Amino acid sequence: MTINAKATTFTFGTSGNDIINAQYLLGDLIDGLAGDDTITGLDGNDTLIGGTGKDALYGLGGNDLLDGGSGNDRLLGGAGDDLLRPDSGLIGNDYIDGGDGIDTVDYGLSGATRGVRVDLRITTVQDTRGAGKDTIINVENITGTKFNDTIIGSNVADLLSGGDGSDSLNGGDGHDVIEGGSGNDNLNGGIGNDRIVSDNGAIGNDVVNGGIGIDTVDYRNLGATQGVQVDLRLTGAQDTKGAGIDTILNIEQIYGSNFNDTIIGTDGDNWMHASKGSDSLFGSDGNDSLFSDPVDTAGDSLDGGNGNDALRGGFGNDMLTGGAGDDRLTGSWGNDLLSGGAGADVFTFSGEVESKVTAPDQILDFDGAEDVISLQSWLITATRAFIGNSAFTGTGITEIRVTSDGVTQLVEVDYDGNGSGDVDMAIKVVGTTLGLDDFIFAN
Repeated sequence: MTINAKATTFTFGTSGNDIINAQYLLGDLIDGLAGDDTITGLDGNDTLIGGTGKDALYGLGGNDLLDGGSGNDRLLGGAGDDLLRPDSGLIGNDYIDGGDGIDTVDYGLSGATRGVRVDLRITTVQDTRGAGKDTIINVENITGTKFNDTIIGSNVADLLSGGDGSDSLNGGDGHDVIEGGSGNDNLNGGIGNDRIVSDNGAIGNDVVNGGIGIDTVDYRNLGATQGVQVDLRLTGAQDTKGAGIDTILNIEQIYGSNFNDTIIGTDGDNWMHASKGSDSLFGSDGNDSLFSDPVDTAGDSLDGGNGNDALRGGFGNDMLTGGAGDDRLTGSWGNDLLSGGAGADVFTFSGEVESKVTAPDQILDFDGAEDVISLQSWLITATRAFIGNSAFTGTGITEIRVTSDGVTQLVEVDYDGNGSGDVDMAIKVVGTTLGLDDFIFAN
């Protein structure tokens, strides 16, 4: 029977072999029910359900959901970012073509009794073991079953999600996202700059290998009740506390969890980002970039170690230590303590919110021979004046004033030049007496 869907968005077939054509441009929901059905969508975001039987589903345009149901089905997503479920009922041998867009095959609702083995590099029939003999082409993302899956990515950017079970995921080439889920997973990024989510909402003892490229391990969505302790220098199994006993290899970048973390970098160049909680990040050697969470109010400790490091605090009261090397330290919001350590360091301030008069940041070891205070982000022009410890004049130009209590110098900046005494920002500095040469501006 041929059925043209009506203006309503819900259409059901019969128990026979139906041909159903979508009519609603904004998206239809069509369920073929029993029989060998052919269902064709339009340019809207359609939901096409084959039901039982050997069905052919054509999404055409839009971001569609194609659910083959039971039987040997053909799922063709067409244009758009489509979600394709080949076996939401009994197992069948399916033909799956995602078409254009970023498309996902989801085996999570399949009737499988064991895990699947899927290789996105193969464009011919492959035995998935747990979900029949499927042909999978033009698909970028795979979601596995609740069993132990083996999934291999293609040569482009993929998203591989293992789900439950102890899974083996390999991104192949491309810049991939790999999500382990629960279970003891083996996660390999392959070639490319990959992001590996070791325990996506669950805990397991995982092997995480970034492979070739600049790779990231991400603990932000960790299903734990305590923070992680991770040392990227170690190549054997380590007790991360909050994320199980993991082996972490070839990882250059890391996100912490939502609890109190302690993370140590390698002797190479690392990028490290704290999340929620009061975290301690240590860069070790190399030219490292360390960041606090920009919105979390818990204070962090960032220590660059050796090398030319960039440290940026967050919303809390942070401690930033540059260590040896030419470092760049930005306290951001909060009442921060900044220590550059050895080397020619730059302490940056981009506005009064980063060092308020009521709670100024403090530079603990300013060295006038090497270090500088950067006010470049303020766009201070050549119309400025360094007035020592004199009062602000209110002449409409930016003035920098320095006073001392004998131990600590207070840098006050009247950015708007109103001279009201209600200065725009303040910085406490311990070290040599400051002069105009200790500041750098936009010009």
